Amino acid sequence: MPVDLTIVGDIPSKSNSYELIKMGKRCAMKKSDAMTAYEKCFAQQILRKHKANFEVPVEVRLDVFFKDRRKDLDGAFKGVFDCMQRGGIIKNDRLVERIVAERHIDKKMPRVKISVCEFVPSNEPTLFGPTELELLKWVELNAPSQIREALKDKILGQ
Repeated sequence: MPVDLTIVGDIPSKSNSYELIKMGKRCAMKKSDAMTAYEKCFAQQILRKHKANFEVPVEVRLDVFFKDRRKDLDGAFKGVFDCMQRGGIIKNDRLVERIVAERHIDKKMPRVKISVCEFVPSNEPTLFGPTELELLKWVELNAPSQIREALKDKILGQ
């Protein structure tokens, strides 16, 4: 079952969210205050219904709404995936097989819209929408039995 949620808040770039701290002769990495605050904010917005804890490969669709154009879109991925893992949406962020992402600007309400579903591999790369195989797989898994055959015929008949 897919998981769809919106997390309000300005996601810090994961690559800039660690600080080096000296501990005697050693150095360690510490999360920035901004990343720690975002993780808490993310966790507070996850509802029980979002905790699917996917244990299979997944596809993640992200619409990232930044305050401005200064941040890179790919900088948001790792932070979001780590938060999804900590929040119980996915078992492990290494299960992410496909990322579909789009950048948006919203100065008043930065946020990330997240959609997670089971990954369905295809033999053909696609730029837009699902492939025939993905549609058929979805029909098999989700369509009511009385209309399953009609949907299959329509998909294959296009």
